[in-house]
Amino acid sequence: MPLRLEKCRSALRLVSVPQANSPTRIAVVATSSAVPQVELGIGVAHLRAAGMAVDVQRNCASQSFVFAGHDQERAEAFYAAAISDQYDVLWCACGGYGSGRILPLLDRFTVERGKPAAKLLVGFSDATAIMSFVRQRWGWATTHAPMVISKALREMDAVMLRAIARAERPRERWPLHWIGKPPELPIEADMIGGNLSVWNSLTGTSFAESAGGRILFLEDVDEPPYRIDRMVTQLRSSGRLDGVAAIVLGGFTECEDRVSQVMSAEDPNRRVPLRRTFTIDEALEQSFGDLGLPVAAGLPVGHGANTTPLPLGVTYRLDRNGVLTIA
Repeated sequence: MPLRLEKCRSALRLVSVPQANSPTRIAVVATSSAVPQVELGIGVAHLRAAGMAVDVQRNCASQSFVFAGHDQERAEAFYAAAISDQYDVLWCACGGYGSGRILPLLDRFTVERGKPAAKLLVGFSDATAIMSFVRQRWGWATTHAPMVISKALREMDAVMLRAIARAERPRERWPLHWIGKPPELPIEADMIGGNLSVWNSLTGTSFAESAGGRILFLEDVDEPPYRIDRMVTQLRSSGRLDGVAAIVLGGFTECEDRVSQVMSAEDPNRRVPLRRTFTIDEALEQSFGDLGLPVAAGLPVGHGANTTPLPLGVTYRLDRNGVLTIA
């Protein structure tokens, strides 16, 4: 297996990449919620049809409470795939909830059993927690991309799937729009982050990744504006936004404003909206517009139809016109 020298802002790391003429070897892992089995089978078949060798970890069929097996089971399965020399890529089966619960176990395994060699971890949503962990503790590459069970993955062609699995960087220019005043100079820094809810949930723990000097990418799903604002307020109050080079906002899917109905002043028997409904763009401007740092929105990455793969932990350039590129 050849080694590629990949330069990051903070360090140089060796990343294992598969031979051009050999199939990428993927372990499908489940670190969060119980996995839908029909969708899993379809997604695995789609990856195999793209020419990749795919193994499914046993706990992908397990259930314990709402999880794909109890915490120990999920942690053991993930670490076993991580430490194995049989795989180049670990690809998350699905999201939901639960990755954060196994981080202390993975931390202990690392101390007791050793740090796994560098691989690529693909996922998003609840996988934000474990992707942050492997970047910090193991020096892994990570890509924000659809889960194995998702419709978005099934709609990707073989070329795109192979590019994700080989950690190829998309040669795209994403035109974003600024919330507030643009910076005077272009910003070039590593980008980290992921799901806002999960990123925020790590605040105050030993697993909270520092975004100081970096671009922080955030997206979410099914969070009304007041909850988005509450999370942003916590990040700001906790100091986790101190020194951030910029924030880039992806998709906020199904994050519609929910307005209470109250008694009408003219007729108490009639219900009327308490206030006007805000669009998600208006809400994001309210929550992110007064942070005192550059904030750009409109990156087509997130849940739902936003399927653009986004490598995290690598350097991006964000120019004054709002154009984002991989440096």
